[in-house]
Amino acid sequence: MWVGYVRFGLISCMGLALLSCGRTGKGQEPLMLFYASSLEGAVERWSEMFRSRKDIEVRGERSGSQDAARKISELGRAADVILVADYHVIDWLLVPNYAHWQILFAGNEIVLAHSEQSRYAAELTAGNWREILRRPDVRLARADENLAPIGYQSLQVCMLSDLEAGVPTTDTQRSLAAQLRARVPPSLVRPNVESLASLLGLQVDYVFLFRNVAHERNLKYLRLPASINLSDPSRAAEYARASVNIIKSARGTTPEMIAMRGSPILYGLTIPRSARQPEAAERFVQLILGEKGQNVLEDLGFSLVRPPRARGFAAVPKPLQPLVKAWDEDSTN
Repeated sequence: MWVGYVRFGLISCMGLALLSCGRTGKGQEPLMLFYASSLEGAVERWSEMFRSRKDIEVRGERSGSQDAARKISELGRAADVILVADYHVIDWLLVPNYAHWQILFAGNEIVLAHSEQSRYAAELTAGNWREILRRPDVRLARADENLAPIGYQSLQVCMLSDLEAGVPTTDTQRSLAAQLRARVPPSLVRPNVESLASLLGLQVDYVFLFRNVAHERNLKYLRLPASINLSDPSRAAEYARASVNIIKSARGTTPEMIAMRGSPILYGLTIPRSARQPEAAERFVQLILGEKGQNVLEDLGFSLVRPPRARGFAAVPKPLQPLVKAWDEDSTN
């Protein structure tokens, strides 16, 4: 599935993820955003708020977070702001060559989503969901772990559930993580969370999604225990027991791999060094971190990082520093 990231990453003005095209009435270039698919609803609201205040159009491309970052690091494209569903993506794909800092601004959790037509949905409970997912006639899908955090985070959730159940991940019959890898055909391994959610009720019975995506789409879902759903910053050490190997870079003849350990879901943003409108980008980030921007996140089902945390605080633009607190590993994880 790795070869797909360029195919899904190149989105033109006619592409699915475009918020708006063209220039503003003043002839100013639009502000360009690359953003994680799970943020689509929030980005739409922020963009309209920003346009009405600053008279600057916003152009956005949604994708998986790794896909978004590689548009900058491997395809050489320029963005004014990038927003990802896992701050680690900025750390290992953009820092230090393409960005010097990032701000952690929101959290999320993994839920098990389904439709009214999903097999065994009427009997689904917090006590039997593992058993239901392992039934041979249940149809599953997942996201590509090399393109989007929801891909490796779903596997991590299954691994943590296996650990709690005392099931080795090498047990191909009882391990949920092994089942999720083995039973999902390539056609149902999707590049981002939005394309994954679209399969419910049509081609699959259950998928792991971010809670905000299920909330925004009015999907039915089962909330999983905090011990496995990656929502609780105080459980960072527990989550780290799960690890998924993913491709960091496809440059060269042999892909470079990286082990992604489970961690609390924390969204990150930065203004890349390639930004063509850094001042406008700063104002857009101010909107996100301000009260109205944060209210948008809460309305859509995200949790908030209060106050937002900055990694590389000294490099954060001066207008943004009063809105954030310097990263403190102990207080955030």
